[in-house]
Amino acid sequence: MSRSQKINTDVLMTIKLIESRMQAYFSRLQSIYDASNNISTSQLKDKFLRSAYNVDQLRTDYLKSIDELNLLKMQNDPEFSPDYNTFNAFEEIYCIVKSVVQQLQGQNTPIPTEKSRLNLPPINLKTFDGNLKNWPSFFECFNNAVHNNTNLSNSDKVFYLSGILEDSALTAISDEDVGVDVVSKAMSRNRFREIKRNLHLVNNNDFSNTTDKMFKLRKLSDILMKKFNQWQVFHENLSIDESMVKYYGHHSAKLFIRGKPVRFGFKNWVVASSSGYCYCFDIYCGKAATPTTAPLSTIWKQIL
Repeated sequence: MSRSQKINTDVLMTIKLIESRMQAYFSRLQSIYDASNNISTSQLKDKFLRSAYNVDQLRTDYLKSIDELNLLKMQNDPEFSPDYNTFNAFEEIYCIVKSVVQQLQGQNTPIPTEKSRLNLPPINLKTFDGNLKNWPSFFECFNNAVHNNTNLSNSDKVFYLSGILEDSALTAISDEDVGVDVVSKAMSRNRFREIKRNLHLVNNNDFSNTTDKMFKLRKLSDILMKKFNQWQVFHENLSIDESMVKYYGHHSAKLFIRGKPVRFGFKNWVVASSSGYCYCFDIYCGKAATPTTAPLSTIWKQIL
């Protein structure tokens, strides 16, 4: 191995260690935030304040790790641009924790008894392909970010795990001793993957004949609304509001709405009952080609 190759290998190993450390810091901050959701008694309040004692140092260490990571990546790739996007998610949770700490220490506001759960931002978890050489770093990242996260159920953790396994590791979880007979006997794994890979809801050749951004999903949404209305029991009290569908991919209709529980995704205008049953919806695709002067209160007429 040449000297340059050895240096590159050392840099990549250091990058993996820093990324694992950052995920551990984020997992620690998430556990502190989770503790702030349950401080209804003096014992729970004291426990939260103890866990949040070094939250400022945690933020400093996290930012320092980002600096180190960006510096190493620039050394390894001169064209790399520093990336601090992960710090935004960390800072948002940190500010919430600090706000709760200040409220409790000031004793000027009542102790909150219930909070809505802050969704974890997307974390780029390492994948595992079955190569045992990659197991230690993969296990450390998964253990810190997912397995030790008390805010996730066991089924949530399984979904996280199944989504980051590849090749022989993914095949292993499909074996008979961990499989479901009804599913495995209905269709082979390779057959399912082949269908999933080539599944389309519409004919792509017709795409040039429309300007609808949701062309590929329009037929499916029409079928869904038809079924919603077929089985509805209409209520007197209706709710007309926005509903976000989480999506982190690339699409011209994807929105970012600050302050929402789901900040990235597609916005729907929804007519629903007081119990939450959806009667109909319309996917928002941006400003209309021919603007309407109708007031916003009449949006329900456009949806129905």
